[in-house]
Amino acid sequence: MFEQLLVAMVQGLTEFLPISSSGHIAITERIFGIEYSLFMLIWLHASSLLAVIVYYVKDLLIIARDVLLLLLKQENEQGALGVQLIGATVITGVLGLLLKPVVEDTLSFTIIGIMLIVTAALIYLAESLRTHTKGGSFTWLHTAGVGIAQGLAVFPGLSRSGTTITYLIGAGLNRTEAVRISFLLSIPTIGATLALGLLDSENLSLITTPTYILIFIVGFLTSLISIKLMNIWVEKYWKLFIPYCVVIGILVVVFL
Repeated sequence: MFEQLLVAMVQGLTEFLPISSSGHIAITERIFGIEYSLFMLIWLHASSLLAVIVYYVKDLLIIARDVLLLLLKQENEQGALGVQLIGATVITGVLGLLLKPVVEDTLSFTIIGIMLIVTAALIYLAESLRTHTKGGSFTWLHTAGVGIAQGLAVFPGLSRSGTTITYLIGAGLNRTEAVRISFLLSIPTIGATLALGLLDSENLSLITTPTYILIFIVGFLTSLISIKLMNIWVEKYWKLFIPYCVVIGILVVVFL
């Protein structure tokens, strides 16, 4: 039980921080000798999905309403955002499928460590570009860019939130809006992955067991904490993820 709870905590706390949940779960597995199933990870992603939906429920209701208004030919910003999020998800899905064979052939702790360092470099680059770009709204060019950025995060160690938030900040969006769009984008992305994983699984009966109920609750609560912390930290402590990712990345390359 302890091992499953540890994985649930790591998944929840790292899913929405720019430090790669997949990379940290792999590191946790190696250090503690933990064994877990692919289905358990899929189930934990369900808890993270519920957390981000709960956190942004008001935004989602507004977007859903405004998408309907958009279909009725009433132009509006949040309706357009809803369509753009779907478009970015499609781009992510296509790129993810194209890169999947490459990821499977190159998967190693060395790659995880390198990708963590790349994440740090992206944060630094985003902050550097931010001083040379003007603030603005989320455009269709941003849609394509953030879809590609998210698709590249199929590599373990390359953070999904890290790639998307850094792209959006570097493109000129303010930090808070970058986090909001990144996390809203995670909903259809995680949802699609989750649906495919659960439909293809023969272990659905496990979700009613005490262990899976408990790890779902832990994953949900830690994901909520992660989302809240990221929304706070992105304004003042965003750059602290640079040395963190560099140090962890080096340690992984050298020792794992």
